[in-house]
Amino acid sequence: MILGVDHLALSTHDFRDACRVLESSTYAPIFTVEDGSTSQEISPFMHQFSPDFHMAYCRSPAGGVTLELTRYSPPQKANNPGYGVLFSAAPEGVREALAPENGDIWAPVLRAAMNVDAHSALWEPFSASVWAGNGATESTHILGILIPVPNIENAMRFWCEGLRFSLKEQGVTDEGKKWTRLVLPSPVPAWRLDLVLAEDEETHEEVMLDQAGFPCLGLLSSNVEEDANKARHAGGHSFTPRFTMQINQKTMKLIMFRTPEGKLVELIELDNRGDTV
Repeated sequence: MILGVDHLALSTHDFRDACRVLESSTYAPIFTVEDGSTSQEISPFMHQFSPDFHMAYCRSPAGGVTLELTRYSPPQKANNPGYGVLFSAAPEGVREALAPENGDIWAPVLRAAMNVDAHSALWEPFSASVWAGNGATESTHILGILIPVPNIENAMRFWCEGLRFSLKEQGVTDEGKKWTRLVLPSPVPAWRLDLVLAEDEETHEEVMLDQAGFPCLGLLSSNVEEDANKARHAGGHSFTPRFTMQINQKTMKLIMFRTPEGKLVELIELDNRGDTV
């Protein structure tokens, strides 16, 4: 069973400077790993396989999803930005983006689905596009993520039947964009997630782990093989075999795969199931 969210990956090319930026944005590293060994199983999800990685597991005291800062190699910019992230306030290093000629098409969706007036912005240290609300900067945290999808019904089936999300609400913006808000429940607040699916006819290339932005969502699982089978039957594809890694002195069973739209999801099972990283 999916237990909740473990982390949202964030790519960086300068690991130590990125750690300082996150600390300035209230995301203090809980632990770090330098020169860890990359598993060969994830090589199909990388532009260029990197034999080692740096990682920092960073959490905001205000709550919300944990960020996993990762450096595999200098990340490449991509047409697909990965997961779209809505912050409660602008993190350190955010520069407000220039408004598109026809306006930010997703701001009305976030306003309708999340009841937040957010502006699109560029998080310059990470070359990542984000949305930022007008909350207090000293309590910056992730409110939710947005995924544009070509077919909301198919996407809902995948996230609900495959990954245990549930429907919270749905609607249509004044501009005619369909949206659906899903929630992954958990008794642990940091493991919960609001996910907004929004109708989008544009197609994107598949997300890669070593690209700029937020390329992968990590989910805690009580049994990665069983949850991978559910996700496969709901439309997931490109599954890795189960593999193991040791992070922060904890052994984890892992399976990575793609959503129907090409996003990356990682299933994580801890050997000591009462422990969390």
